[in-house]
Amino acid sequence: MNELRATEQVKVIGQSAEAIAAYRVLAARVAIFSGVLAVATGIYQIWRAEHGGVLQGNAFYWDWVKVLIAVAAFGVVLLWSKAKGTGKPFWSTGIRRVVLAFAPAMLAGAVVSYEMVSGYDEYELCALCWVLFYAVALLAVRQVVPRPLRGPGWIFLISGLVITLVWRRYGAALTPQLGVGEAETAAAIMVVTFGLLHLVHGAVLLLGKDSEGKVDSRQ
Repeated sequence: MNELRATEQVKVIGQSAEAIAAYRVLAARVAIFSGVLAVATGIYQIWRAEHGGVLQGNAFYWDWVKVLIAVAAFGVVLLWSKAKGTGKPFWSTGIRRVVLAFAPAMLAGAVVSYEMVSGYDEYELCALCWVLFYAVALLAVRQVVPRPLRGPGWIFLISGLVITLVWRRYGAALTPQLGVGEAETAAAIMVVTFGLLHLVHGAVLLLGKDSEGKVDSRQ
């Protein structure tokens, strides 16, 4: 009887490990897709502003909302495909917990940042608001997902706080230091955070999976 229990426990652990590995690959793909899209959007906004295009606050805001929608749609497609392949429900308890943990901070950030750009054209503050609220959302998700699937919440939070402190140190604007407009500065903040940090996170997730695979192959 003890041997049977041990066998069942090993089987369950193995299935859990396989599920985590599968979700790790999925999370890596979403992070890399998000990073590439953020870098492309930020560079495009900088290029447009540098070549005489006027980037209004609302346009800046909705460009990044479109990025968020595209990333969310990409993640949903991957999750739907995985659920269909395994025969498990798409709207599972785990997915529901992640969404409920992630959504409040993102919704608050969307409302506050919209006020910043629609009424005051505070591009830099809008970008910093997104970074910090996104960090809070990731930290909330950490409470409901396994360790290998936790996002870089602390990295985003520290990065956002450091950039905000530098921003305050130089007269509440990085624009004079960089020699560009406020919209370009905000786009650069988005490239560094949502772009590069996501690309690094995606690479780390993929490398972590490869390391696990090598360990398993030797056993």
